[in-house]
Amino acid sequence: MDLEEVFEKHKWELNKDEVSNQIATVITKHIGGVNVIYEKHNKEIDELKKEIKQRIKKACEFWLRYKDKPELLVKEYPELKGELRRFGLDVNVIESISSKDSEVWVLAKSYTAFKHFDKEKYQEWLFKLAFREVIKDEI
Repeated sequence: MDLEEVFEKHKWELNKDEVSNQIATVITKHIGGVNVIYEKHNKEIDELKKEIKQRIKKACEFWLRYKDKPELLVKEYPELKGELRRFGLDVNVIESISSKDSEVWVLAKSYTAFKHFDKEKYQEWLFKLAFREVIKDEI
């Protein structure tokens, strides 16, 4: 079966492996370097898989680190303060908490900071932020 027959047979339901094999066969008949092409193709695919896994891992780590910790996100990414205010977090109170504060004072400040905080919307926003490259959604 030649390449035209493959396209004709499958119309819009092309079998990528069959097409690839036909292309390799044509190259082998005319050029003879199919192994080099396959090796290069497989290496590129392996590198792409590795890159995708690495990006997903980083997105997961980011999301898990800040999932229930908007105060940590504010501390480590102060440029996101405005975003966190959208979810009712009182960023100024969070920033005023000091390691020198008594435990009761920290609890009182934390209560004030999170009183109007919409945790569900924050979690959704954080997920979209972490995985924005994958879901291509507005954050």
